[in-house]
Amino acid sequence: MATTKITIKPRSYAKILLHAAKYPHCKVDGLLIGKLSNNGRDGLATDAVPLFHLGHGLTPMLEMALSQVEAYAESLKLSIIGYYQANEQLSESHTPDAFAIKIADKILSCNKFCSLVMVDNCKVSLSCQEDALVCYTNTEGKWKKDSQYSLEHSKETLSTLAKLMTDKAYKNLKDFDNHLDDISEDWTNANLNKLIAEAN
Repeated sequence: MATTKITIKPRSYAKILLHAAKYPHCKVDGLLIGKLSNNGRDGLATDAVPLFHLGHGLTPMLEMALSQVEAYAESLKLSIIGYYQANEQLSESHTPDAFAIKIADKILSCNKFCSLVMVDNCKVSLSCQEDALVCYTNTEGKWKKDSQYSLEHSKETLSTLAKLMTDKAYKNLKDFDNHLDDISEDWTNANLNKLIAEAN
């Protein structure tokens, strides 16, 4: 079976970690959208869409979110190419749970590509000294650590995230839970995307 790999762009990385920073007491998750290349074997995650900090496992909300994010991605000529999760317990760290695997399997069955991205809580800090993501790829039906994963412009990306953390940019992040509480909340995070671009 051909090896697959994921590259994560700075905006995607920042939004994953800002989502975790906004709700440090909760499990958070979201989707990665982007482009595929190399006959669908390589993924470039250009953006992250924060989904939940409360609604894990609630199938109707998840189905609604997946449908809306898929339509949003298609409008940009992109696809859903991954799922991310940050566990609430340090002890759980970057181990995918059954829910993460179920969602990643669903994305893989629909799109033929999915990266399962976990936040390593032990590496999360305000100074952002090291890459805090661990990526998994599906090999022969099992999710295994992806040795091909790369963070684009890693040094600059970590520096940008440190600035965003210091500025408490996570207060501007809106996830799908926020949108369900108040439909005026923008889960595409257009304002946050501008802040990330300006911090680069």
